[in-house]
Amino acid sequence: MVIGDSTGTNKYAISATGQGFTFRHLELTSPYPNICNQSNMVVVGSGDYMSFIDVIIRNSGYDGMKTTSDCNTSNWANHWKVLDCQIINNGLGCPSYAQNGDGIDFTNCHDCQIVGTSILNNKGHQLQIKLEARNVTVENCRIEGNLLFQIGLPGSTPQCDITALNADSVFFRHNIIIAKGDTSEFVFKLADVSHLVIENNTIIKDSISYANVGFICFGGCGSSSNWANTPRSPVVIRNNIFANMSTTLFYAGPDTSYFDPFGIRPANVKDNYNVFYDVNAEFNLPVDGGTSSIVTDPLFCNYPNSFELKNTSPCINAGDPTSPLDPDGTRSDIGAKYYRTSCSLGLNNSINVMNSFDIYPNPANQTLNISFSDHQNPKQEIQIYNIFGEMIKEVEITQTAQIAIGNLSSGLYLIHLKSYPQLYRKIMKL
Repeated sequence: MVIGDSTGTNKYAISATGQGFTFRHLELTSPYPNICNQSNMVVVGSGDYMSFIDVIIRNSGYDGMKTTSDCNTSNWANHWKVLDCQIINNGLGCPSYAQNGDGIDFTNCHDCQIVGTSILNNKGHQLQIKLEARNVTVENCRIEGNLLFQIGLPGSTPQCDITALNADSVFFRHNIIIAKGDTSEFVFKLADVSHLVIENNTIIKDSISYANVGFICFGGCGSSSNWANTPRSPVVIRNNIFANMSTTLFYAGPDTSYFDPFGIRPANVKDNYNVFYDVNAEFNLPVDGGTSSIVTDPLFCNYPNSFELKNTSPCINAGDPTSPLDPDGTRSDIGAKYYRTSCSLGLNNSINVMNSFDIYPNPANQTLNISFSDHQNPKQEIQIYNIFGEMIKEVEITQTAQIAIGNLSSGLYLIHLKSYPQLYRKIMKL
């Protein structure tokens, strides 16, 4: 466990400069969690090729993780990877009205990834991507809190090039997103974005009391907008489940200036093949206006414990036919989790489905042996990633296999079963 400096001006646990560092199996926190000050962040920096793997970042006074930039030197964070981490309970020192203390603030982050990570209960937004950020992927995460996302909205400092897009090429895929508590905030607040993709996510509103706004807005998002640029094509919002599971009404319609102050749909935003559901029967027509979107109960197996789909779910094989196929080779299902097997079998959670997954020897040399036990899916694709999150090998195997790795450089690698990306083992090639 690493606690930030209690005497220095910048009390970060990690000040990430330079390049090529990997931080693994750490717990990081702030020495002053009750003080809302930017010096009380946990991980801050503008270094390149920074990888955080199985790291807990928690209980800061301000942001948990923040990338920074220097316009004078054109120095900003490149290739940050946040893999299988927990970013939880940050911003404890900040009052709720200030909306400070984000989980992750990717400011001017280029070619960055957040994969398999839990971002939960941070005081400010769970995630911000802004100020000329580009090519940022958020995938297979669980993200939960009162304030969720600001994508492309302004920060406290000006962007380096005021004519540039605030966020370009941002991808949200296969995430469980839960808006909790009494929030008057949209789940996604967007402005000055291009090449934005929000697809195959399960997005839930589970308020404990009154809330009256929707899932997605462009521009002002409840106040006058100081960003005049409309979203630029293509912005794609498809194959998502938008569900209000609260007993209080949750208005989610686009026919408000807060959703679309620029009159942009559908020229700049392609939104279709989504499912909308409200336990209050509030929705009559698909909120996005999509001809292939539907209003229906997605039929989760065991909400709120599971977001897997029942075998009678209308989401199965109902996604955009031009989308990538599900791992089982069928048409894309709507939502974050594709249908695998009947709820009654109790096999919908990947931990239950996957009885075992082993690699040996470890460290390895010329060959790596892999074995797994999944009687429902005896064939799996094995993916090998380097420490920077780049996939360098993919092989289909049947329960047991021997893979040649003699062409790999010495180092640490992540081994994934494609159907269960949260499960991995590390290997060291001698």
